[in-house]
Amino acid sequence: MNVFRGLIWCLLLAAIGAVAWESLATDMGFVLIRWHGKIIETTVAYGLIFWLLISVALWSLWFLVRLPFNAWQSLAKKQARSRFVNGLQAFQEGRYARAENLLLKAAKQDDIKTIALMTAYNAANRLDEPLRAAQHQAALLQHDAAAANVQAAETAFNNDNFEQAATLLAPLQEAKKLSPQAQLVYLQSLEKTNRAAEAIALFGTLRKEQALSPQILATLEIKLQASTLEQSSDADAFLQTWQSLPERLKNNTAILQAFSARADALGLETKAVQVLSDYLGMHWTPELLGSLAGISAHANDQRMDLCRAWLPQHPDDAALHAALGKLYRQDKQYVKAEAMLQRSASLAPSSEAWEALGNIYSAQQKNEQASTAYANALRLQREQLPLLLSGQSLREKIASQAVAEIRNEHGFPLIPK
Repeated sequence: MNVFRGLIWCLLLAAIGAVAWESLATDMGFVLIRWHGKIIETTVAYGLIFWLLISVALWSLWFLVRLPFNAWQSLAKKQARSRFVNGLQAFQEGRYARAENLLLKAAKQDDIKTIALMTAYNAANRLDEPLRAAQHQAALLQHDAAAANVQAAETAFNNDNFEQAATLLAPLQEAKKLSPQAQLVYLQSLEKTNRAAEAIALFGTLRKEQALSPQILATLEIKLQASTLEQSSDADAFLQTWQSLPERLKNNTAILQAFSARADALGLETKAVQVLSDYLGMHWTPELLGSLAGISAHANDQRMDLCRAWLPQHPDDAALHAALGKLYRQDKQYVKAEAMLQRSASLAPSSEAWEALGNIYSAQQKNEQASTAYANALRLQREQLPLLLSGQSLREKIASQAVAEIRNEHGFPLIPK
């Protein structure tokens, strides 16, 4: 490529020379220079040559004069970059004092000053030196106000000051000067300050940049959409938001849980039960059974019938037994609730099931068993083995630990795995 460029320049100079010779061959022209009483007469061709030689001589003189300064600037730039690299390496190795010292020296170079001051600020924070960190932040603010605001916003976000983070980043977002990482912080700050709807409106821009991984974007979208549902102010806005969601999001467990909780709070219990039951009928998801059981009791409540209908299809599902037990407890059918929750605790011990079982025992004045159930809830949270319940008959113990019979499509029993 360099040879080709050199050939082009040679051809261009040859063409200029040919045009010049063609113009001056018939008439060389006349140039008169008078300066301080001295007169110089020459032709245009020699005048151009003389001007070219004078220009080359002046440029060479200027180059020689600037040579020491250029050499010093080159050395200073090389040293600054070396300190910058060593400072970043020291920061990654956890040598924050050395990193801060090297990066401050490297910050004298303008082209790396922003990142050097930002990393020096982080190093000072790691050393628990807020005064020095504030000095670095002030220097960064003078040099690059946008970068300083982004860093201040990230610090505020990490300190759970989401309102301040959103305020700092809002002007940069309007000016479209936010990096993808800063946009991520801004959207998360909006979501934390009950402005998830605004964050969703800006999410498309972040997705189009394709700078963040698909996993991060997918997680963020689910979180923002779930928060939008949770932050809906009235039933109409809530239902409109739900209808506008694409099907892939309507089938997400986290969004379905957020939908059921907010629908229950807005008095849409029937709609919440309908959505969850329709989804569970097509895609069995035990995680949603807790949300189904948590919906408030209402007129024409079909949840107990639904769970009883699902029980033969999923006889060993601990979440289904726990949900049915909670529903029996809401209906004050304590004996059935106790049996279901005992079965759930035997299938998959969980602190939630034992706590619900303790509530049932307390409602029946079974204080000793309630104490054991509450103790088991705490023991499971501490990853300890649960205690045995006292006062159970042999039949109750067998019923709580029995395994349901499973048959194949021909009706023959299968050995449990």
